[in-house]
This record gives sequence, C-alpha cells and structure tokens, in this order.
Amino acid sequence: MNRFIAFITFLIISMPSVAQPLHVSDAWIKNLPPAIPMRAGYMQLMNHDANAATIVSISSDAFEKVEIHQTMNIDGVMSMHPINTLVLEANGMVSLKPGGMHLMLMKPTRELKIGDEIEIVLQFDNDSSQVIIMTVKK
Repeated sequence: MNRFIAFITFLIISMPSVAQPLHVSDAWIKNLPPAIPMRAGYMQLMNHDANAATIVSISSDAFEKVEIHQTMNIDGVMSMHPINTLVLEANGMVSLKPGGMHLMLMKPTRELKIGDEIEIVLQFDNDSSQVIIMTVKK
C-alpha cells in the first residue's frame, strides 16, 4: 500500500502545472455565414502573475486550426501574418481586436450560431494550459 501511495504522489508532483495566469475578458468570435471557412476571435488578456506568460499554441474542437494573426500595413497593403508565440509580460495586458492582433479560427467543425460558447485551449511554454470560453456574436 505504501508503494501505491508513493507512486500516486510521484504522479501528482510530476504532472505539469495547470495554473491559469491569464484573466480573459470580452472573448468573442465574429459570426459569419457557414460558407465562409474563417472566423476572427477577439479578447483582452491580462497576466496577473509576477512572471511572463508565453502562449505557444491555441486549439479548439470547434475549429480545425487556430492561429494568432497580426494585421499589418506593408507598403500601403493590409495583410495578416501568423504569430508563433504571444508573450504577456508580468502584470501586462494584450488586446486582440479588429484591425490588430486577433485569433484566426479556421474551418469550423460544426455550424456556429450567435450565442454559442466555444472552448479554446491556450497552451503555454511551461506545458500548462488554460481553457477559455468565447461567445459567438453578430
């Protein structure tokens, strides 16, 4: 029995942290007709931790792929470029908003309707993750 307790204790200690350092507000996805394969997502991210938080990937069962994109004006032409990581400095804030940095949610796996709540998983560089809820809006 003592070996079993020691083994369970080892597993618990060895598991990656699931700390949720980010406070998320105003998280929403723009509703579009089902024929359009892309959606944009917006939110405010606040890191209340004393250490920086680095998002290295984002996923959702509701989309085949989720990326962070930055809208840029290059030589007078607006374009979107993927960002591989998003660093939130200690006690810092980042806004994902129209015309700037945003989530690009690609190929919905089901029809989305106004009011739907979609789970999004933020994966951090320290192997922890955080689930956030985004609401589909008009």
